[in-house]
Amino acid sequence: MPFTTVAIPLASLVLNLPLLATGNQAARPTPTPTSVCEVLQRPASFDNRLVRLRARVFVNFEMTVLEDASVACGDVIWFTYPGGGPDAYLTVGPSGPLSDRQPVTLRRNAAFKRFQRLIDTRLFSREDAQPSDAYRYQVTATFVGRLDYGERRFGHLNGFSTQLVLESVADVTAVESPFDAKVLSVTRPVDPRGTIAGVLLDTEGKPAGKQWVYAEAVADEEYTQYEQADQNGRFSIKVRPGRYTLGVNIVSPPSPDTPFPATYYPQAASRDGAQTIDVRSRQTVKLTVRLSPRLPEQRVAVKVQWDAGEPAVTAWVWLTDLAFFSNNEVGHAKAVTTDRGEAALVGHPGRRYVVRARIYVDRTPFCGESPSFLLDAQADPSSTVFVRLDKKGAQCLYLD
Repeated sequence: MPFTTVAIPLASLVLNLPLLATGNQAARPTPTPTSVCEVLQRPASFDNRLVRLRARVFVNFEMTVLEDASVACGDVIWFTYPGGGPDAYLTVGPSGPLSDRQPVTLRRNAAFKRFQRLIDTRLFSREDAQPSDAYRYQVTATFVGRLDYGERRFGHLNGFSTQLVLESVADVTAVESPFDAKVLSVTRPVDPRGTIAGVLLDTEGKPAGKQWVYAEAVADEEYTQYEQADQNGRFSIKVRPGRYTLGVNIVSPPSPDTPFPATYYPQAASRDGAQTIDVRSRQTVKLTVRLSPRLPEQRVAVKVQWDAGEPAVTAWVWLTDLAFFSNNEVGHAKAVTTDRGEAALVGHPGRRYVVRARIYVDRTPFCGESPSFLLDAQADPSSTVFVRLDKKGAQCLYLD
């Protein structure tokens, strides 16, 4: 079978190439030049559009936002990457993707990597040689990304009406942020802190693991460092130079997980009897702390009822130790009532408690608490503590 040769002018191929390129370019809209202030003045007109704007980025542990690079317009745009970031934040509203949005793919090129490095760079604290909350640079750049507005709010606590989802960054500039050189450092300084380290022992000389240890500054009541001892009772707490008292289980009430009552070094029941500990810069002070006797456990039977006397089913129930802050939960543990309104909790004899309960019905909280009682090791084990749900709505706010 003979072959047929068809001649196609080269010019035809060349002329068709731009048409193919033009078709490919049409798939990506051209970014609209604008500014932060212009977007904030009429955000609906930029919704779901690709925009290009010059902005200064503000970053901290709660938020990442863009402000106008040249004019102060009193508001900012939430700033994020496709899929989330660059910093952690809290949202309390609807989650999931927005509907009918233009897809955005982040270009992780050299300009982006430099931008990311600059906004991540923090100043170091001279007090503990750790990265501080202060950022070293004020960063300005040209951003291209999709603007979102109107369907829901964005960012930390849903506090922002607009957001920019980043596609690319260019023309990145940075200036040093002003800072107090006596407090902060560009490079990591030598850690000036000392260490209080040691081991917790029970009355039998055995390691008391997983208890909470607190180093409290004598001269500054607001400066406290703490750590949970490991399973072998060992702890190591970094502190700035000064004088300290050391306490164990002094913030939360005794519980099955922390059954030793408050003990101050060397073996005191209150801070008044504590021995002060002097710690110099880069010094390690080693201690052995002997704890007060372990408290025995005792079951507390509870029954929760509605105001009319019917059992409250699936109500949350917990113990509050009256020697500590008013809304504490012993062991940070709640129980749930059965279909008879019953539950069981665990306390310690000799402690004074109330039992509290709460349940939600159609988003309305109902709550109540028992009279206070001293848990008695000699009490009838079949005795029951009753809780009546006699409060509702705002009357239950004291439990939060």
